[in-house]
Amino acid sequence: MSDSEPIDADSQYETSFTKEMKFGFSNYAKYVISDRAIPDARDGLKPVHRRILWAMNQIGLGPRSPFKKCARIFGEVTGKYHPHAGGVYESLVRLAQDWSLRYPLVQPQGNFGSIDGLPPAAMRYTEARLNRISLELMENISERVVEFIDNFDGEEREPTVLPVKIPHLLLNGSYGIAVGISSNIPPHHLNELMSACIAIIDDPQISVDDLMTHVTAPDFPTGGTIIGLSGIRSLYLTGRGSMRIRSKIHLETNETHKVSPSRLVVTEIPYLQNKATIITQISKLIDDNSLRGVMDVRDLSKEDIRIEIDIDEQYADDLGVKTILGQLYKKTNLDTLFHSRMTAFVYGRPMTLTLKKALAVFLDFRETTIRNITQEELDKVAARIHILEGLIIASDHIDAVIALIRASESRSAAHTNLKDKYALSDIQAKAVLDMTLARLARVEQTALVDELETKNADKARLMMILHDRPTLLELMRNEFEDIKKKHSDKRRTNLVEMDDVLTSSERPILHRRNLLITSTGEGYLRALDYTKFKTQGRGGRGVIGVPLGTDEKLFDMMIASNMDDLLLITHNGIIHLIPAYEIPEAKSRTNKGKTIKRFLPVEGSIVKVVNIEHDQFVKEKVLVTITKNGVIKRTTLDKYANIRRTGIKCLNLRGEDEVVDAFVTDGNSFIFIASKKGQAVVFDETKARAMGRVAGGVRGMRLRVGDEVVSSFAIPKDQLDQTSILTVTERGYGKRTILTKYRFTNRGVRGVINMKIREKNGDVVISMPMPIVAGSSNISLVNSDGVLIKVRVKGIRNMGRSTMGVRVMRIVGDQKLLMATSIVDENVEILEQAEIDLEDPIDDGEEDEFEVLEDSNDIEEAE
Repeated sequence: MSDSEPIDADSQYETSFTKEMKFGFSNYAKYVISDRAIPDARDGLKPVHRRILWAMNQIGLGPRSPFKKCARIFGEVTGKYHPHAGGVYESLVRLAQDWSLRYPLVQPQGNFGSIDGLPPAAMRYTEARLNRISLELMENISERVVEFIDNFDGEEREPTVLPVKIPHLLLNGSYGIAVGISSNIPPHHLNELMSACIAIIDDPQISVDDLMTHVTAPDFPTGGTIIGLSGIRSLYLTGRGSMRIRSKIHLETNETHKVSPSRLVVTEIPYLQNKATIITQISKLIDDNSLRGVMDVRDLSKEDIRIEIDIDEQYADDLGVKTILGQLYKKTNLDTLFHSRMTAFVYGRPMTLTLKKALAVFLDFRETTIRNITQEELDKVAARIHILEGLIIASDHIDAVIALIRASESRSAAHTNLKDKYALSDIQAKAVLDMTLARLARVEQTALVDELETKNADKARLMMILHDRPTLLELMRNEFEDIKKKHSDKRRTNLVEMDDVLTSSERPILHRRNLLITSTGEGYLRALDYTKFKTQGRGGRGVIGVPLGTDEKLFDMMIASNMDDLLLITHNGIIHLIPAYEIPEAKSRTNKGKTIKRFLPVEGSIVKVVNIEHDQFVKEKVLVTITKNGVIKRTTLDKYANIRRTGIKCLNLRGEDEVVDAFVTDGNSFIFIASKKGQAVVFDETKARAMGRVAGGVRGMRLRVGDEVVSSFAIPKDQLDQTSILTVTERGYGKRTILTKYRFTNRGVRGVINMKIREKNGDVVISMPMPIVAGSSNISLVNSDGVLIKVRVKGIRNMGRSTMGVRVMRIVGDQKLLMATSIVDENVEILEQAEIDLEDPIDDGEEDEFEVLEDSNDIEEAE
């Protein structure tokens, strides 16, 4: 319209500006909230993401199909379902980024951007297809299962929600800012969510605190560490909460590096943080001299994140490292706050959801979806049963039916005649007329009867699901268990249960060093730098290494990293937890250490110290405990994730039995148990099922009167043919025997000869695994006078089982060898070759003593 043209008076009207703004902005706000920014609580998706997945499904882009250009996907989405072209490609890219989504829904091919903030390539260069987990969001989708609506031009149909089998709202989380409302939902671990859903099915009245035993914390795709529980608990109780996320950093040293032998290495960063921005922040601090002790920073990331921060040697001690970390956490995005608000649409209304409410909405929707799927299947089965009944009637009167059809003047007449004579419906009569001549065979007639029986059974099963809710809930439960197995993976984000952010840098970052940990009968626990001991040849006398009182026992001696957690297990089956670095290091070899009661309220003797990597209490690993009487118990490590300061029970002992050994396995290893009188048994650890924390265990080895278990360990299945068994006795004799010379048996047997026991060599003290090619492995042995010797293993040759071995440590007078442990040293210094025993080892042949223990003799207690 030109300026000179008059305005039509009929198109003009007077109105309130306030009224028009209120009306227009309300509509705009409603549109932005419901159609753009806030996800649906049922499937956890915004409309654009739902339309992308639906369009890809419609053009057959499954996990096994060839990739298609993103431009093709973009055209399908914008042309049929989503008219707002501006954000479609960006949304598709985010669905494929493994640093944005905990479980990416799209498989990318090409440049889809980076965690440095670099943009993706143009859509004409990139390709994509659905990821495997996306199938769990769209299986059984149809207009009878979920609601469908017309698309924007009325030519296509699209779902308003996907029939998801997983609580996707919490799985991948969501982020969006609308008008007057926002949502920021963190991602979570799939197995934990599925376990929580099962827990709600089992107990609908379950509390949020109990749910948090399943869903411990968010699980971010970039890993990191969450500091403190209070923010997480607030989030799960109220739907709102904040949590601090820290990068994972460790200290590395390289003595050959002339400029900076020590460096901090960042391997994980907080969620939604730009790696390039973090490096820029650190570089600027270095340039401004605002970061004391830091010399340089560089990005060596490839597939995984690796940021190296060189530090001045003056700051390479514990205090200096803590100071640098404090500055980095305060001044850079290596430490951030994640503010969360779990807002989503619940049946058309925006709501802030608690953890239980979010899961309950999903479970309610899944139950409705299963009912719809079942009803659809039931209708199909009923329709087929109806047709089969008609076909069987015709089959039973086949000659008369053929005659009737031949006598009919037309198909419609035959249709009418069949209905009238045999009381068939229109559908049945049509099916009879459509029967081929081949269906007249007797075999085909029998097949119709068999199919009818099968369909009737299917109908009864489907009816049971629809009309018996416990059956439906059991179906859901099994579905969730299957999903856990299918998509199982490990948590990426750790949780530190401390709210004091200033003092919690997870753990002090130290130079990784090997410590010799000893536990004695008088309750002393000691850590000593293992490099204080020099290696000698076998047969030597050693040096004072473990000061012992008169007749004092040495319960355990082992090598652990100062970065490990130590499980301290008492003779009466109580387990305590202490970080290795918290044990004060002895200044010299003659220092006894500190009594354990200065650290923990321990009741009983610490008979075993087990080292595990920090925060690795996972279900995939198993703690195995062995008693003096040969009882074995396996319990997954996750059962010990929350050990109280006063300890928790790990084994229910019988009579005067007591714990003698414990170790951690991968859950699929072989167990070797050695007895004092020279017997040994080797069996698959799965022969002893995993039990609860306070169960009593089952028999692992049958013992003769006067015999007892002295040691045990696990051997991974992939190392069976690479392992030899090193056994030492109380008179200082030892030998190595290739593991394959031992017969693998069931648990609960006496086993085979491990070593010939005579007065000359004495009872067995310990057996331990060693590589067949010993390399730089060495062992440390301690006698009853506290004298320790460190010996190269390759000086102890492999020989048969039924031998007495050779002298490894010279034992004189009333001395006895008490304990031995092993380690692989990278740099071993041989001081001298001490005198050795030149006797040939005694070999009495390979006699086996093998006796199966019947299952009726197992000593197993209920959990």
